[in-house]
Amino acid sequence: MISRVLIILLLLSGSAPAQDSVRSRWSASYEILEMSVNNFHYFAGDLAYTLSENEQLRFVVMEVALSERHLADDVWSKIAEGQNLTGYMRGYEITLDHFVTRRFYVMLNAAFIHLDFEHRLTKQQYRNDTFSLGTGFGYKWNLPILNERIFINPSIPIRYFFNPVEETIMGTSKINAITLAPSVWLFIGYEF
Repeated sequence: MISRVLIILLLLSGSAPAQDSVRSRWSASYEILEMSVNNFHYFAGDLAYTLSENEQLRFVVMEVALSERHLADDVWSKIAEGQNLTGYMRGYEITLDHFVTRRFYVMLNAAFIHLDFEHRLTKQQYRNDTFSLGTGFGYKWNLPILNERIFINPSIPIRYFFNPVEETIMGTSKINAITLAPSVWLFIGYEF
């Protein structure tokens, strides 16, 4: 399903590069991939400022209710094993994107991330607060068929947690240890 959406968006994107000019300094976007896995509870998105033709600075806000499906899914995260676990993630991240080509970029990021997990039956809880540093890559392009200011931005940030999540047993379920945390995001946004 996700690959079909990405293929359709790629076909709609035409050949107009995302970084043709520095005309649009500000942009805002909403993350739809991870949010769709969590039934769009709360908000995840970013506000970006274009520094130059090759660099942009983004402030990313992550307020996500983590569903049981998301926590245990091999494709999304494999944060947990077992059933009856839910969670909540709050994160604030600063990302510097450096465009290697007109669309492809590498990133550096720094974040504060708060995680809450709860076992629904036993009411056991686990909390973790951490700062993180990371890197990653992404690909930003406009959708000229819809509007030249609308863009999509798939990105894969990878974060190192300074205070790792410890392996924790909750009821018959397990939260896996997390030191490196990759994410797969798909932002849809608008350049002002």
